[in-house]
Amino acid sequence: MELIKGLTPDFKDNYIRLIASGHVERTALAFLQVEWFDFFEMCSKDPEFRAGIDAARKARADRWVDGIADSLNKIYEVEIEKDGITTKYERPPNKDELGRDKLQFEKMRFLAQADNPEKYAQGGKVKVAVDIDMSDFKLLSPQESIKVLNNDPFNKMAVIDAEIVKEK
Repeated sequence: MELIKGLTPDFKDNYIRLIASGHVERTALAFLQVEWFDFFEMCSKDPEFRAGIDAARKARADRWVDGIADSLNKIYEVEIEKDGITTKYERPPNKDELGRDKLQFEKMRFLAQADNPEKYAQGGKVKVAVDIDMSDFKLLSPQESIKVLNNDPFNKMAVIDAEIVKEK
C-alpha cells in the first residue's frame, strides 16, 4: 500500500491510542494530520485495524463512565473573606449549574452507550445466532400453498375461494 501523507507506519498504533485515551475520531485524525477519506480507505483494507478501533472505542466508553462517576462527586464551593482570611465552604449547586451538569452527564452517558452498546446501553442488545438449513425448504404447488395458508394460525387475511364466470 502506498503511504499517503500522514499515514506513517505507526499511524495505526497512534490512532488507536488516541481513541482509547478519550479523543473523538475527528480530533484524533486532525492531530495525526490525516484526511477522512484516507482513513476510511485504510480501514476498508485492514480488518485487524478495524478490530483495534472497536477495542479502543470500548476502552473510551469506560473513560466516559469514569467521567460520569467523577461528576457525581463534584463539590460546589463558595469563598468567604472575613478579617483578611479567605475560607472555602461547601454550598448547594445553583439552578444553572444543575442544568449544565445534567447536560454533561447525559452527553457522557450517550457517548458511553454509542462506544459500547453491549455494556452501557439500556436494555442492551441481544445477539442470536441463527442457522438455517436451506435443504429443508421446497417449493409448494399453488394448491398446497393455499392449503398451508388456510391452516396458518397467524394468517389474518381470509382466503376466499371463488370461481370466475364469464357473462354472455
